[in-house]
Amino acid sequence: METHPPDENWKSHKWSDPSPRRFEIQSGVFVLQQHCVECGRDFITVPSGSRHAVLVSMFSFLRLDDEVTKRWLGEPCPGRPLPADNEDRQKRIAKQ
Repeated sequence: METHPPDENWKSHKWSDPSPRRFEIQSGVFVLQQHCVECGRDFITVPSGSRHAVLVSMFSFLRLDDEVTKRWLGEPCPGRPLPADNEDRQKRIAKQ
């Protein structure tokens, strides 16, 4: 696997919207959500600025295991949905 600096990996995704979608997850607390149309991965940026891989549900974001976040943020966009990503989406740790 080829590795790139984190910003380069982030920029390799083709976001569904040029601006992240802003969601209020609790009173006065907002997250920014982005979806890549090529690989189908979803991420949120929390107020501290950290990014997390998530599974988007109807009413919340289900944060994925830190290992999944580290791997997804640590690699460039694969350019297509990966079968292993469905397994990754089962590794949930928190509701946002």
